[in-house]
Amino acid sequence: MEAESRGPESNPIRRGAVSEDDPAKSPPRPLASPARRSKEETSESDSGSARRRKRKRVTDSRDSASSGSDSSAYSSPLREPKAPVVPLIEEDGSVSYFFTSDKAAVHKYYNDVEKYDAKIARHERLLTSGRSSITERYTLKDTEAVITYAKSVLTLSSYQDGKVMNHCTGIVVEVDAVKNSAVILTSAWIICSKKPLDDWKNKEYDPEAKVNVHMLDGRVMECRLMYFSKHYEIAYFEIPQASQLQTLSLESNVEFDQDVFLLARDTDLNLIYKRDKVQLVDPCEHQHNHYQFVHGPIPECGTGGALLDLSGKVVGMLFYKLPLVFIPSSLILKCSIMWQRFG
Repeated sequence: MEAESRGPESNPIRRGAVSEDDPAKSPPRPLASPARRSKEETSESDSGSARRRKRKRVTDSRDSASSGSDSSAYSSPLREPKAPVVPLIEEDGSVSYFFTSDKAAVHKYYNDVEKYDAKIARHERLLTSGRSSITERYTLKDTEAVITYAKSVLTLSSYQDGKVMNHCTGIVVEVDAVKNSAVILTSAWIICSKKPLDDWKNKEYDPEAKVNVHMLDGRVMECRLMYFSKHYEIAYFEIPQASQLQTLSLESNVEFDQDVFLLARDTDLNLIYKRDKVQLVDPCEHQHNHYQFVHGPIPECGTGGALLDLSGKVVGMLFYKLPLVFIPSSLILKCSIMWQRFG
């Protein structure tokens, strides 16, 4: 274990703080104003033209409704177009599929695919800012909260001898305006060079590995290892010139069946977001006893991500396992206190 002595004033845990578009359809135009209608009704000579105007206006309102199909398509559910394919049975009995010879059907399919892709891109722009995308949709309040919390969740990558070793997620837990730096909490998995499936077997770590943090504005910055624990698999890194980052605080209390948010990022900085519940499950014999569980799953690069309660406090750090496990914040806080006291 490597450690760096820091004063109690710089505790990265205690100082953390939480810092479809559906266009309204216009109502159909009235067929005629009351005054005009009364005129038309009293004039027998104009009754035929009035009926014709009425029929024309009804037709126009239908046309205007059909012309809004593009906007209504934005609010309809996402449905991937079905390819117009036909089966072909080979001589050996195997079945292959080919596009139909109906050119109009194929042309319509490609047009539908373009609209489908554009709609996905539009939904992502509505739900998040920057390069993020949310994998599940909930209430507007939940979505706005998650977008706010996501600013404190970043992607980390590690390199050994110039080769990519691991990708993880990290949680910003402290900023220091004087040093113009930030502290990010992540999993020691980021510098793990040997990963046996059995957690009780010795893992190998490379504290000298180069670790980069990928900022949401596109910058890539090298960060410095401050402390890591092999047993609890947590690590702290310092990010230079990053005092503008937002932080999340840790909450030591977590209960079974509690509603939580899973928040992590993939290697392209896309946001991984799921709502889940804390599970009452015992660790397997090859897993550490301090593991707790949620349904999951998340990709391996989500290791080190945040498990948030509904108030936006971190109750655990995600760790890629099957089923998905997390390390409770109570243990992370204890490790931090031990680090501050004994270095």
